[in-house]
Amino acid sequence: MDFIKLARNYKDEMISELITLMEIQSTLDEKTSSKDAPFGKSISEAMKFMLQKGQQNGFAIKDIDGYAARISLGHQESSVSLLGHLDVVPGHAEQFKPFIKDGFLVGRGALDDKGPTMAAFYAMKILKDLNVKFKHRIDLIVGGDEETHMRCMAYYKENEDLPLMGYVPDAEFPGVFAEKGILNFDIVLENKTVIKNMNAGTRPNIVIEKAQAQLKHGIQNDSFEFYLRSNNLEGTFEETKLEMIGKAYHASIPYKGNNAGVHLINYIAAETNDDFLLKLAEALRNPFGLGLGVDYESAQMEQLTMNVGIISIDENEIRITLDIRYPNELTAQDIIEKIESKLNSKLQNISDSEPHYIDPASSLVTTALAAYQKVTNDFDSKVTLMGGGTYARTLPNHIAFGADFPRRYKPDWVGGPHEKNEAVEIESLVLATAIYAEALVSIAELEE
Repeated sequence: MDFIKLARNYKDEMISELITLMEIQSTLDEKTSSKDAPFGKSISEAMKFMLQKGQQNGFAIKDIDGYAARISLGHQESSVSLLGHLDVVPGHAEQFKPFIKDGFLVGRGALDDKGPTMAAFYAMKILKDLNVKFKHRIDLIVGGDEETHMRCMAYYKENEDLPLMGYVPDAEFPGVFAEKGILNFDIVLENKTVIKNMNAGTRPNIVIEKAQAQLKHGIQNDSFEFYLRSNNLEGTFEETKLEMIGKAYHASIPYKGNNAGVHLINYIAAETNDDFLLKLAEALRNPFGLGLGVDYESAQMEQLTMNVGIISIDENEIRITLDIRYPNELTAQDIIEKIESKLNSKLQNISDSEPHYIDPASSLVTTALAAYQKVTNDFDSKVTLMGGGTYARTLPNHIAFGADFPRRYKPDWVGGPHEKNEAVEIESLVLATAIYAEALVSIAELEE
C-alpha cells in the first residue's frame, strides 16, 4: 500500500482539524478542575473534540473519566497503541492562533503534541477506510497531563487493560529506545540577599524565558545594557526593578535555551558583590550540573542535564525548582545526596521518574525503524536516546516514535517544543501519517 499517496489525500482535512484543536488553549487549569475535568475545562474541551472526531469517523470511543480518551479501531480483546497528549505548556495568547507560513504550521502544540497526535489519528483513519483487518485492536490513547505529572496515564493504568505494545508520537524519528530519568525538586534557602522579591518561570520543564526582580536598594545600571547585549537578552531597568527576557526551551536540552532567571541572579550578584548570590549563581548557571557537583557523562545515555525552571523569592525565602535529566548509571538518590551535601540543605517536593530503556534489537524498535526507512528511504539515521520524557515510560513495551524528522530542512525562525515559534512542517505531518500507518500494520499483526 502506498501510504504516502493515501496520506496526501487526507492532508487538507487533517490540517484543518489540527488548527481547530490547536486553537483550544489546553493548559493545566486547576481552578476549573472538576470530577469530569480533572485538569480543567480547556483540556477537557480538547478531549471532547478528539472523542467527537473519533465518533464521527466511525471509531469506538471511550472517555476515561476526563483523564484520558481512547479511540479504537476494532473490537479485539488484545490491543496495540499510539499514545499522544492534548495538554500543552503555557504560552502567549498569539501562540493559540495558529497560522501557516512557508509550508509550516505555527502555534502552541504544533509539534508537542497535537500535530503528531493528529497524524496518528489519520493513520488509523486510513487503515479503517481501507478496511484492513488486524489480529489486535488499535487504540489511540490521548492524555491530558503529560506536561505536568502524567497523572492521566497513572489513572489509565489503574483502570484499563493495557496494550501489548505501542508507539508514542511525541519525539523524533526513526525512534527513541531510551529516555533519561527525570528528577524534579525544590531548593529552599533563607533569603540573605539584596533581592526583595523575584518571580521567574512557570514550569520545571521549561527554560525560564522571563524574570523580574525587585531589590532592597538601588544599584547602578551602567553595565546592564552591556550584559544584555553580551548574553543575547532583552530587559528593562527601573531604579530597584529589573527584568530580563531570554529564550524558552525544553528542559531536556536546556543549553539550547537562554535562562533569564539564572542570568538575572548572576547579574545582580556581580553588581552588588553579594557573596550569597554569587555562590548561588555559580551553583545554577551550568546546564550540566557542574555547579552542584552532579555533572556526569554516561557511556550509554550521554550527559546529565539540569534546568532551572522556577525561581521564587520573597523577603524570607528563596525557592528554586530544578529539573534534572539523568542517565541510567545514576539514581535519583545519588543526585539528591550530593546536592543536599553541597548546599547543606534538605530538598523539598521531590519527584522522580526512572530512566526508560527498550532493547534496540527488539521487534518493537526494529519495526519502527523499518517503517521509517520504507517511507523515507533514509537508511542513515539511527534510533536514539533522549533526555525528554514521554508516555513511553509509563506503559510496558512502548517507545517514542516521531514525529520530528532528523534530515528535513527547517528555517531559522522555526521553533521547537515549548518555544515561542513552535512549528511543524505540513509535509512532515503527511510523512509521519504514512509512517504510523506502516508501523501499525506490522505491530497489529505481530504475535503476542
